[in-house]
Amino acid sequence: MNVENEDEKRITVEILKRIFRCRSVKLEFLRRSGGSSTWRCTILIPEAEFAQETEKRYFVKTKISGPIPEEFIIERWRSNCMAKRHDVLSKHLGIYVCNNQSSERFERDLTKHCIHPLPDPGKKSIVIEIQSFLNGATLGEVLTERAQVGFHKKVDSHLAAKVCRAFAKVHNQRLEINQEVVYDESLQALLERFEKYVPSRIVHPIIDRATKLHMYGLGQELVDKWLHKSERLCALHGDLRCDNIILPDTSTIEGFAALIDFSRTPWGAAGYDCGRFVTDILEFYLQTRNEYYRLFIEEFISQYETLRNDPLFREELCLGVFPMLLIKLNPSGTPIEDLTIAKQLYEHCIKILEAGKFFIPQIAS
Repeated sequence: MNVENEDEKRITVEILKRIFRCRSVKLEFLRRSGGSSTWRCTILIPEAEFAQETEKRYFVKTKISGPIPEEFIIERWRSNCMAKRHDVLSKHLGIYVCNNQSSERFERDLTKHCIHPLPDPGKKSIVIEIQSFLNGATLGEVLTERAQVGFHKKVDSHLAAKVCRAFAKVHNQRLEINQEVVYDESLQALLERFEKYVPSRIVHPIIDRATKLHMYGLGQELVDKWLHKSERLCALHGDLRCDNIILPDTSTIEGFAALIDFSRTPWGAAGYDCGRFVTDILEFYLQTRNEYYRLFIEEFISQYETLRNDPLFREELCLGVFPMLLIKLNPSGTPIEDLTIAKQLYEHCIKILEAGKFFIPQIAS
């Protein structure tokens, strides 16, 4: 964790003590993405009646106010409205705008007060979102463990089925009005994200001017291919990656996978979600060359393609590969630290986008 995150952690701990009126707060840093940080939080809350403390755990997202803190508040509000619609297990408990430099209390819980008009987060503010905690391993942790203990030649069909069921619960929901407008806007947003994550003024260690133009051209071709197909519109999670999938119980076939941390993208094509998901696991495969990851990707695609009865599913996955590649290369996203792996992911994803259909490129072991 860098100095900036340490400072943010210190501020967040002090504010959570004020919000929960407790003395002990422990934060475990999980990741930083899009200018916000995600933490696993453990709090000891006094129980006066029993003269003892109760341990409670939460997921916490924080953002030190920058140029667009208001947008962050709106995005998180929208994402949690979407999570509530899906009746997910991880419940939204509050969004607070707090002073980050003094003991003055002026937290505003935006779940209890009207979100409009918005508070004015200034330079001394921090935005904190609190979600209920789900006890269990992330899918990334489960995949890593199974890859390391000899699952590398086994098709993990039961685990893939749990993931497919969790995804389908979201993707089976449909929007009843304005399908054409909402769907086409979701596609155009892909190019807007390109401008955000690959700005022309930033020198990138992998992407030069020529490759930027090529990537943008591939994105434009992708949008043109899928425009005006609003029958593919469905509800989305918006940030389906392994860390946002919790497995409370991996010991039984009948167990379930729970989705957390819904993002700001509420509607679009299912391939947007699933393409991001398989690209996340593709990074694991490139890092380890472990066949388990490749087999899991193929099993997931096969099962979900059958579940959705969609012969174009592999092609639609490109809608998620494109933005996930941008996020994994951009310094303000969740960049891959190893430049060798980042370059390999870039090259493989470009081949996928050029082919217009997801496949796992041949990798020498």
